[in-house]
Amino acid sequence: MIEDYSWIPAEIKCFFNEDYGKTLLIKGAPGSGKTVFALTLLSTLKGNGAYLSTRVNSDTLYM
Repeated sequence: MIEDYSWIPAEIKCFFNEDYGKTLLIKGAPGSGKTVFALTLLSTLKGNGAYLSTRVNSDTLYM
C-alpha cells in the first residue's frame, strides 16, 4: 500500500528530506491543531523524531 502524503505541505516535506539535526517549530493560536498536526506528522512519517512541549504534561499526552 502506498502512503498518501499529499496533505503534508511541500515545505514540511522538504524539511524532512534535509540532513539530521533540524528543529521544526510549529506556531499557531490555541486550539488551531498544532499538537494534532505534529503528532500525526510524526506518526505518518515513521522516522526518527521527537515531540517536545512546554505546556503539555506527560499524563495528558498519549501516542
